[in-house]
Amino acid sequence: ILITVTGILQIKIVRNNLNGLLNNQGEILFNHVRREIDINMEYLELLDKSPSIITPSFLNILVYDEAIVEDLYSLLTEMPAGVLEKIPLANVLILDEKGNATTRKGDPKIPDSLILSLQSRKQDTFIKMPTSKDQTLVMGARAKGSIILVSADENELESLRKKYIIKEIVENEGKRFDVSGINIYDAEGGLYAGTGDRKEHTFIFTRSLDSKFLPRYRMEVFLSRVGADEIFKQTTGNFVLILVFLILSGALSTYATFLLSRKYDKKVKEMEREIEM
Repeated sequence: ILITVTGILQIKIVRNNLNGLLNNQGEILFNHVRREIDINMEYLELLDKSPSIITPSFLNILVYDEAIVEDLYSLLTEMPAGVLEKIPLANVLILDEKGNATTRKGDPKIPDSLILSLQSRKQDTFIKMPTSKDQTLVMGARAKGSIILVSADENELESLRKKYIIKEIVENEGKRFDVSGINIYDAEGGLYAGTGDRKEHTFIFTRSLDSKFLPRYRMEVFLSRVGADEIFKQTTGNFVLILVFLILSGALSTYATFLLSRKYDKKVKEMEREIEM
């Protein structure tokens, strides 16, 4: 019983130590990703004030603007007609072939020349990228019998850039450290950016980001438990084998003692009979 209790305690200690190692690994990765986010957000903030500032390799604003435009174009041309919820912009206008508004969200600032060029089929797509003088992004596309027009002001475009930068950091650092995934949730608990999901044999390290750029946001780091579970399984298996061996050894010892005792008793009785004779 003492051996069994000691073994169970040792198994619990091993399990706690393995969980502690995973927790430390998650915390190290969490702090690293948070630092990368803060550095890039600080550069993004400085870039708005001084466009000539030298930024880290992550922060090529033109690349992110192009990625935003590509995703928006795919979304505008592939989404079902009349579905506005999937467009991550506050200002959207959908027209029919005659130029009549069928759906509107917000107050899109769309030049008349853009509407006419799309309506007359002179072009199927129009994109006005932000410039130093005008930070507004304007897009229009013909899709499924409709003309879809969107605009994003400087603040909205800044939010999209921030999201795309964080998304790239999460993806790159997740691949670099070979983890199961990293998720970041916004203040309402919705998924903001992420590459992981809750799977079997996964250890989840979660903590608030405590960042001035992402207030009340939370990060989850997904680490594989396969290695730790294998170690724990082997430790438990070894303990069971040792316990079985000790039980069998004890049983054999008890049986041998019993046989010796019987043999001794038999000999004593024989000696008693000889003495009586």
